[in-house]
Amino acid sequence: MTPAVPDHLALVLYIVAGINALLGAIVLWRHQREQHLTFALTAFFVALWTLTNALFHIATMSSLATLWAQLAYVAALGTGASLLHFAWSFPRSSGSRLSRCLVWSAAIIISVLAFVPSAIIERVDVDERRIITAPGIYLIALFLLLTLGYAFVLFWHNQARLQRRRRAQARLVLYGSSLTTIIGLFFNLALPLLGDYRFVWLGPLSSLFFVGFSAYAIIATHLFDVRLLIRRTFVYSFLLATLAGGFAVLEKGLEHLLSPLLGTHNSFLGELFAALLVGFAVDPLKHYFKQIAARRFFRGETNED
Repeated sequence: MTPAVPDHLALVLYIVAGINALLGAIVLWRHQREQHLTFALTAFFVALWTLTNALFHIATMSSLATLWAQLAYVAALGTGASLLHFAWSFPRSSGSRLSRCLVWSAAIIISVLAFVPSAIIERVDVDERRIITAPGIYLIALFLLLTLGYAFVLFWHNQARLQRRRRAQARLVLYGSSLTTIIGLFFNLALPLLGDYRFVWLGPLSSLFFVGFSAYAIIATHLFDVRLLIRRTFVYSFLLATLAGGFAVLEKGLEHLLSPLLGTHNSFLGELFAALLVGFAVDPLKHYFKQIAARRFFRGETNED
């Protein structure tokens, strides 16, 4: 019997899915042009693929496991279509509208087949954590090989003709998406077709390459011009975590100190003094985290936020 993914590994996959979704939201925050929308769609589909793989491996009911498997296939198809669409739109629009329509139509049709009994999934063995596939699985394999392969050809062809910063951006996106795709296709498609499901968790985990290279492209080469949002996210996330932790420690400490002096076990005064101290610390801490962000990650930029 093949065991389910351990709880800690499932948690890691949930976090990875959240990071991918956050990446897509960040890109959509500032612009809604074609290349931003298609990149965000890729990130969202990768997030869905990661999430459904994690849910599949903790499912205890056959019906639920089948649903997560079906949605995982949909997410993989969406990833192939959106990445190719992004390759057509970055750094400038290319390819015909007909080509885009054909790719998305094929992705939708094959996605619908994933929910047709015995078309792509014959059955799911929950005990063995295996998907018994039907011949339709080869449609998914062919679609992914064609769309992802063509996307990489476009990225490689485009980056060779670009200048400096744009070339660096295209290469970083190419490296991140290539690593994720190669690992995902091998561990989540090739090996399962041979009956080996032991390492399917490696595919979704490899999406960190996509996130990592994309984030580096955003920070280091100004890809999508969303550095301001990333800086603000860094500053306010650390500020919130520090203030919340500081308040909890101060509240308990002050309650412990004040209770013997005032002869009361009421925590109100401790909470009040802790809130006042934390309130005075907001601006200095905000300035401190801004300086860290500027010094470590965003050198040469002003702190206009």
